[in-house]
Amino acid sequence: MQRENEELRHQLNTLSNQGTQLEKEPVHIDYQKIRDRILANLKVGKQAPKYKTSKALLDEFIEELKKPND
Repeated sequence: MQRENEELRHQLNTLSNQGTQLEKEPVHIDYQKIRDRILANLKVGKQAPKYKTSKALLDEFIEELKKPND
């Protein structure tokens, strides 16, 4: 029984360490690529007011997402 407890503690510790490592790895999101894909779905030219307004709003939104959490 004691050996089983020690094995389980070891497994729990291993899983905990793996979870901690995953939390520390930064996730890279290519916001501009997503923005460009959304803008392409508008099906208007790059000089169209709708495109320019949407691009400006998406860029502002991306900047908000990039801000560090308070």
